[in-house]
Amino acid sequence: MTIEGNTDRVDVELRWTGGFVSQHALTRPVQTYEQLSNYDELFSRIKTLLSEDRTLGAIATQLNEDGFHPPKRSSTFSAGILTRFLRDRGIRTGRLPKSVTHENHLHADEWWLSDLAAKIGMPIATLHRWQRVGWLTSRKVSAAGKRWASFADSDELSRLTHLRESPRGWPNPYPPPTRVDNSQTEPKFRYP
Repeated sequence: MTIEGNTDRVDVELRWTGGFVSQHALTRPVQTYEQLSNYDELFSRIKTLLSEDRTLGAIATQLNEDGFHPPKRSSTFSAGILTRFLRDRGIRTGRLPKSVTHENHLHADEWWLSDLAAKIGMPIATLHRWQRVGWLTSRKVSAAGKRWASFADSDELSRLTHLRESPRGWPNPYPPPTRVDNSQTEPKFRYP
């Protein structure tokens, strides 16, 4: 048995009684898209289908018909799987609301919450939790469909990345505080 690098491709050679040798190519489950032996071909195909203005559902159907498959648990592509795949690679799909596309609602060093999550490489739900516990400074932009805008200059991005990478577990379920108490000093950034 030979595994091709760190990919999903496995070559198996069976030696039978009587001297017959059979060779087979198998696929094994892998954790990431980059481990798929046909990742470059898959990504190229997705970009081609996106350029044809197909919906994510239609792209998923076409990928399944072409014989592609996602890693891990699912054996077929769906619109949801493609949404995550594209978001993780910084590719936006679908139309943005008019309020977002026609006006600039963000101040200097502000990010839409979804863009900040992609930049830091973490789930949006975690950033929502950080908002609730005061680890992230955000404001809701009503004119942009009540989307969240979060302040994050280079120092804040470093702090959030450090917070993301901090180990959690008993007896320290939370990392040590890294933010200055804004009630005691002048805040670096204040929303109107």
